[in-house]
Amino acid sequence: EHMKTLMSKREPRMLSEMTVVAKDGRHLLIECHCCIMPDAQGQVEYLLAVGIDIGERRQTLQQLQMFKTIVENSNEAIAIRSADKSLIYINLAHQKLFKHTFEQARLSHYRDYLPDTGPKVNQEIRHCIEKQGKTWEGILTMRDTHSRQFPVWARFDAVHDEQGHVLFAFSLMHAVTDQQVMEPALRHEREEYE
Repeated sequence: EHMKTLMSKREPRMLSEMTVVAKDGRHLLIECHCCIMPDAQGQVEYLLAVGIDIGERRQTLQQLQMFKTIVENSNEAIAIRSADKSLIYINLAHQKLFKHTFEQARLSHYRDYLPDTGPKVNQEIRHCIEKQGKTWEGILTMRDTHSRQFPVWARFDAVHDEQGHVLFAFSLMHAVTDQQVMEPALRHEREEYE
């Protein structure tokens, strides 16, 4: 059908998607760029067609869409920072946990969310993920934009390139109850008693 339209000269160029069968029998989704090359009298002399396999691209886009949906609907507060430490993403759970918008969050740093011990803890976390290439995980006392303090389970990590440079850093967090904060201490006391 596409070829008939193209050959009838109603469309000198055409872009379409189609499935073709490769020599090995696989079905490939291709993006087909076609154009007619007329002769001196205006009749079709050549048909030029270039096919680009877009199956992998389509699959990758579907996977990215699935990942985006999971992140946006997660109850984990997720934040992503670039190598230069500028904030590039927070999800809705992060906005709810700290009571701020993306624009407000862009103007702050995690040390701003930490009470008095902020600079020391922030330095410890950065050293762990940036210099040692390890994940930092633990319970922190943090505060929201209204200065309300609450315990948060946090995991900070980074993705590094082959030379060990940080490409981007991310955090996963959620508020924890007093009971959840006390459980490790009680477990430790019980283990020492036994």
